[in-house]
Amino acid sequence: MQTSLLNPNSGTDAVTLKSGTQLLVYNPALPGKDWFNGRGKLRVAQSTDGLAWQDIAVLEDGAKEEYSYPAIIEAQDGRVHITYTYNRQNIKHVILELR
Repeated sequence: MQTSLLNPNSGTDAVTLKSGTQLLVYNPALPGKDWFNGRGKLRVAQSTDGLAWQDIAVLEDGAKEEYSYPAIIEAQDGRVHITYTYNRQNIKHVILELR
């Protein structure tokens, strides 16, 4: 199902939490001239119905960097783990504790 969230022809990842809430990691930008344009920002959005999404976290807010290939899981302790590449040379790991 298509959402109204912007995405510059890049990968996303999503998870449905034990609570039923859905989380999505995505690049919130329009595509640019080159395939990597628009990947300098990375956000987490949540939804309770898969249709309406609200940003809940800004993971990155760059301009020329490239953040891509996100992966997201919920651990047994309820914390959310997110990994993604940084300029295709490094991998970042973020842990969210949602309440």
